[in-house]
Amino acid sequence: MKSIQICCLLCVVAMTGCTRSMPLISHAHVGHSLTAWRDTPGQEGLFVVAEKEAGIALASAKAALADQASAPRRLRHLSSVVHALNPDQRENGGGLGYGAIRALDGTVDHMVFAAESEDASDNLIRMSARFAEGAGYVSDRLRLSGEIALLAESASDEESSRLLIQLEKILNHALEGADLDADGRIGNRYDEYGLLQLRNDISRGLHKEKPAYQPAGKKYLLGLVRLPSGSWAYRFDLTDKNAQHSGYGHGYSY
Repeated sequence: MKSIQICCLLCVVAMTGCTRSMPLISHAHVGHSLTAWRDTPGQEGLFVVAEKEAGIALASAKAALADQASAPRRLRHLSSVVHALNPDQRENGGGLGYGAIRALDGTVDHMVFAAESEDASDNLIRMSARFAEGAGYVSDRLRLSGEIALLAESASDEESSRLLIQLEKILNHALEGADLDADGRIGNRYDEYGLLQLRNDISRGLHKEKPAYQPAGKKYLLGLVRLPSGSWAYRFDLTDKNAQHSGYGHGYSY
């Protein structure tokens, strides 16, 4: 009898420990941005992919500006700019095949999911709101950059040169931010934001989280599903036949 009671007690302790070790649902959504997501290259975090793709676009824009004397090379670099920003507009190029715009928009979605989670702290809710506000300006600049790159492809040499200068400036702003009001600081206004300021905001916000934010393993990040009720839960018994993509998250069918 005592052995049965001990076994039951150990089971309760084990289950309690497992429950406590599970990351918060809100933190898992943040992890989709910073650590891992299902359909990104290498299953990297959405925001990480946005940074990489935008970096490729900027490097390609600089290369196009440097190679203006060679029309074929300039066009090849411009094609890489478009591909890195939005591969739906250019199937081939030097990007990762996901697109900075899609990755950043997906990051915003997951930050909103984090803020809407039942276990979200007031701090995380404020952080997510700031992120969404700043990301809107960055996303607009990435979209504008794609349009300028397309225009530059068919422009005259003189016009293309002017557009390339503008393209590099806007992409650099989208990555590093810009001091628009010339006050010696970047980021005191949302329209000054680049991806760097967005990452800094996330870092500062997560530093204030209680309980402390800890990067979750892929088991939890990829096991988070949206239930038919619209709420989120961890499911580690998913198979291909009962889990399917449902927007930015897997649906779960009983």
